Amino acid sequence: MFHLKSIGFHLLLIICIHLNVIADSTNFQAVVESFSEAIETNEVNLQNKSENIIVHEDNYLRVTKNIITSGPVGETTHYEIHFEILNNIEILTIEERIPKTFTLIKTTPEFNSSNPLIWKFENLKEGDKKHIEIFIRPELEGTSNIDTLIQVEKSLNLTLFSGKPKIALTVKSPSELEKDETGKWLIKIQNVGTAYAKNIEVNALLSDGFMTESPTYFLLPNLDVNEIKTFDLDVTAVKKGIFENIFNAQFESSSDKDKYTTKTKTKVVKSEIKIETLTPVNAFVFKEADVKINIRNTGDTDLKNLNITQVLPDSFSIIDSSNGRIKDNAIGWLIPLLPAGNSQLITTKVSANLPGASTINTYISNKKGLYDSAQSTTKWLSVPGITISMSDNKDPLKIGEITNLTIKLLNQGEFDPVEGKIELTFSEHIKPKAILSDIDALIEKNKILIPAMELNPDRDITIKVQIEAIKPGSGRTNLSFIADFLSEPLINQESTNIY
Repeated sequence: MFHLKSIGFHLLLIICIHLNVIADSTNFQAVVESFSEAIETNEVNLQNKSENIIVHEDNYLRVTKNIITSGPVGETTHYEIHFEILNNIEILTIEERIPKTFTLIKTTPEFNSSNPLIWKFENLKEGDKKHIEIFIRPELEGTSNIDTLIQVEKSLNLTLFSGKPKIALTVKSPSELEKDETGKWLIKIQNVGTAYAKNIEVNALLSDGFMTESPTYFLLPNLDVNEIKTFDLDVTAVKKGIFENIFNAQFESSSDKDKYTTKTKTKVVKSEIKIETLTPVNAFVFKEADVKINIRNTGDTDLKNLNITQVLPDSFSIIDSSNGRIKDNAIGWLIPLLPAGNSQLITTKVSANLPGASTINTYISNKKGLYDSAQSTTKWLSVPGITISMSDNKDPLKIGEITNLTIKLLNQGEFDPVEGKIELTFSEHIKPKAILSDIDALIEKNKILIPAMELNPDRDITIKVQIEAIKPGSGRTNLSFIADFLSEPLINQESTNIY
C-alpha cells in the first residue's frame, strides 16, 4: 500500500507490504495492496507478478517492492526495494518501518540511521537506479504491515537578485580661465549600480576664486540604472590663483560609503599686454629719427599672434620699417608668440617734412580681445643755417710766442635754438694753452673739446683760445661743429706760420 502527498517542495510516498506469517512456510504469501486514492495527479499502478511488482510510478521515480524469499516464524525473510530515477532528484529519503514482531538481520546498503531504518541518496540523475535489500526474521505468527516511506526533495528555485544603486559623479571644468571671464562646468551623474536610486542630491562647493549665479544644488527624485543626468554651471573667475572646487552627491538612505565626492582644479590667470612708444623730444625736419616700440607681456600667460600697428602723420616719411608691412602711412607687424614676462623691441626710422609737434600712435591687439595703445609726440624743428669762422690775432709767430684764436658761430635761424659741440685739434707746431671765454671746455694734449653749447636764433657766439708756438713750420688749427641736425660736421681751418 502506498500513499503519496505533497509536503512543501517534498513528495512523500508511503508503500506498505502485508506479510501473513504462519507456522509453516507452505502457505506463506505476500499481499500487496494499494490505496485507491492518489494525491493530486499521481496515479497508482498496481501489478501482481510472481517476481516483480510495480508499486508506484510518477514524474520523478518508479518504485518496486519485491519479496525474494519468505519463511515461517524463526526463519529469514528477504525482500527488495528498487528505484529507477525518471527525473533529477536532489535528495531521496527512504524510511522502512519494520514492526516489533520482526528481528532485523541485515540490510544492503547499510542504513544511515535505525529505529526507524533510514537511507538517504543525494543528487540523483535521470536514469540512475538504486535498490535496497532487507533481511528480517518473523518472531510471531500473524499478519503484519511493513511500511516504506519515500520522500522526494525537489527544490523549486526562485531566483532573487537584490540590487544596489551606485553613483558615478564626474565634473568637466576648464583647466585655465581668464580672470573676469566666465567658464562652463559640466556636472554628470550616472547610476552605475544595479538598482534605481532615489532622492539624489548634488551639491557644488565653489572656492572664493569663483562666483556664479547658476544654482549649485540639484535634487533628482530618482535615477534609474545606467541613467545619466547632466547640469551646467556658468562660473566667473574673480581672483588669480589655482583653486579647487568640490562636488558632492548622495542618495536617500545612503551610508557614508555611498557619498560621492569629486574635486577639480582650475588656474585663474590674467593676460595683459603693454606697449610703449619712445621718440625724441625734438628732432629736425628732413633728418631721420628713431621710433622705438617696446612690447611687454605683463600677464601670466603666453600670448600668441599679436598684431602691432604704428600710424604716422601724413607729413612723415618711412625710412626703415624694421621688417614691418607698410600700407599708406602705417606699419604693421605680427608677433607669433610672446611668452609671459618677456618683451620685444621694434625700432623704426622716420623723418618729418614739416616743422611742428607731431604724434605717432601705436596699437597692439589679439583675437582674444587684448588691447593696448601708446602715443609719443616729437617737436620737429626747422634746420637752421649755421656759420662758423676762426682767425688768429698774430701771424707769423716765433717759437715760444703766444697768441689768441677767435672763433665765431652764428645761428641764422629765426625760431628755435640749436645745440651742438665744438672740437679743436692742433698740429704738432701749436700747443693749446687756455680757454679765455666763460664756457665749459676740456683741454687734452693737442685738442680742445667744448661738449655742449646752445646757439640762439640770429645770435652769434665768440670764443677765444690762447695758443703757443712750439715748432717751426706751418701750424694748423681745425674746427669742427657737430650737431644732430647736421649730417656731417661743419669744418673750418686756420693756418699759423711759425719760425
